[in-house]
Amino acid sequence: MKLKENYSQTYFWKHFLWRLALIICLFIGVFLIGIRQIVIQQKIELKANQKQVVLADKNLIEHLFKESILDLLTISESDLFLQFFSGKIADESIEKSFKSFLLKLLENKEAYYQLRFLDTSGMEIFRLERRDDEPYFCPRNELQDKSHRYYFQDAIGLQRGQFYVSPFDLNIEHGELELPYRPMLRICAPVFNDEEEKQGINVLNFDGTTIVQELDEQLQEYGGANYLINQEGYFLNAKDTAMEWGFMFENKKDQNISSFFSEDFQTINQMQQGQFESDRGLFTVSVIEPFSRLNHGGINYELVESYEWKLIAFVPAQELTYGAFLPMEKLLVLFFFILALGGSLVFFYSKIAWRKLRAQLALVQSEEKLRIANETKDRFFSIVAHDLKNSSGTIANYLEFIFENYDDIPENERTVHLRDITFAASQHNKLLYEILDWARLQQDDLSFNPQTVLLKELLEEQLQQIDLQLKNKELVVEFDFDDDFRVFADRDMIKTIFRNLVNNAIKFSYRKSRIVIEGKPKAEQVELRVIDFGIGMREIDAQKIFDLSSKVQQPGTEKEAGTGFGLKLVAELVAKNGGTIQVESELGKGSSFIFNLPSGK
Repeated sequence: MKLKENYSQTYFWKHFLWRLALIICLFIGVFLIGIRQIVIQQKIELKANQKQVVLADKNLIEHLFKESILDLLTISESDLFLQFFSGKIADESIEKSFKSFLLKLLENKEAYYQLRFLDTSGMEIFRLERRDDEPYFCPRNELQDKSHRYYFQDAIGLQRGQFYVSPFDLNIEHGELELPYRPMLRICAPVFNDEEEKQGINVLNFDGTTIVQELDEQLQEYGGANYLINQEGYFLNAKDTAMEWGFMFENKKDQNISSFFSEDFQTINQMQQGQFESDRGLFTVSVIEPFSRLNHGGINYELVESYEWKLIAFVPAQELTYGAFLPMEKLLVLFFFILALGGSLVFFYSKIAWRKLRAQLALVQSEEKLRIANETKDRFFSIVAHDLKNSSGTIANYLEFIFENYDDIPENERTVHLRDITFAASQHNKLLYEILDWARLQQDDLSFNPQTVLLKELLEEQLQQIDLQLKNKELVVEFDFDDDFRVFADRDMIKTIFRNLVNNAIKFSYRKSRIVIEGKPKAEQVELRVIDFGIGMREIDAQKIFDLSSKVQQPGTEKEAGTGFGLKLVAELVAKNGGTIQVESELGKGSSFIFNLPSGK
């Protein structure tokens, strides 16, 4: 008998160990291959995305400037324009219509900051500009002499069919830089009369704020950094605004592309359009030629000087690592959990085989239990397995560590470990109670005794139980309802609902913040809100947070762990009491859990 027992034990361990080794090797291989494929795919998508972003920005910038040039040329070639400024329009309605056209132009084109006509001496004949974001015709006493400005001196010699574009720089008013800084570019086109005599030049001041904002929005949406540089290599737009417009300040003359990307400058400088990766990171480069040869009214217009910028989308090397593409901590937890699960499955499979040697009846009974368990596991296991792994894994790992190293661990460290084990066990125990409540609720085994409940009295009782948690994060709970505010519901269920919602608010609130509990009557029901001002959540997560099959879970503001099961229990308890629950949340601003219950009036 003893020999048979020893044989069966040997049989069990032999089959268990080789199956476990096979599962471990297989899973590690699949896991590593999967991670590699995910990273490769995400990197391909990142590169393609960067190219699309650069192309979109290039097309947008070139379109905006081409449109502005065509608008200016249309005005400059207009007979109505010449007649208007030579005083030849006798009909006041036509004059009014032309002014209205110019006003509409500035009103509809937000990037147009000023439209001016300068005569051949450089004197402003008219100036239409934005004041308080509204188009405004300047009176004669505000018109200025611009003959000393470089753009007039460069543009006054233009011939028909030519146009001039000033450097993209910061706007100067009355000899001083305008504050806050306003990026400005001036487009000039000559104006001729019917006798081909030059009458002056039209000047359109293009506000580059639109371009800068577009590049900044792309940065916020896609990460990394966008840089726009001029022909001299100075930054017109950069992630660090202190690097911008270096050519306009004596103390920033060295802040250019060659100094900032010194190792990669030559490659960037020689590249017209493309992408490359270096030790610094991923560069996506495209040349922007905002002003090229244009055809308007059958005339080919040509820029008198070459003009091009370079757009660079940059992703730092640290954002290209495996860790940047993958949530490594979560993957490691998942890896060890599945590994443990696989080991457990192998263990049970081997044990079943071992038991089969001893008794066929035990195997039949085991299969029957497994069949019954499988009927409920699909809905339940997806939640419980994920939530139990953290607490049980922590307890097991700590106990194993202490058991194996007991004599080598100082007393004070043992105390710390035991405290952590106690906390993990408490979290584990809390989840078990929630699961038991949920299971009883599914079986209609949870007593339901609705009654009129004085809300303030119940909440004060509950807050006393979590007073230590509130003090630990220096949180304040505020009530926003009348003292005699009442609901009609099961008292114990209401306690569980508020306990879970307030605990959730504590978890995701920042230190020294506040939690607000609101209540207001609503016909035959009351509306209750538990509001925190913490980290909030994405809209897609808010939509699934009460779904029993979802796995929405994240650490608190101070890395507090949670079971993720409490909110699902809350949703069912609210429904049991004849109410509904929803959540409104915004990342970085907090969450508001809103639920309705029958009124206790």
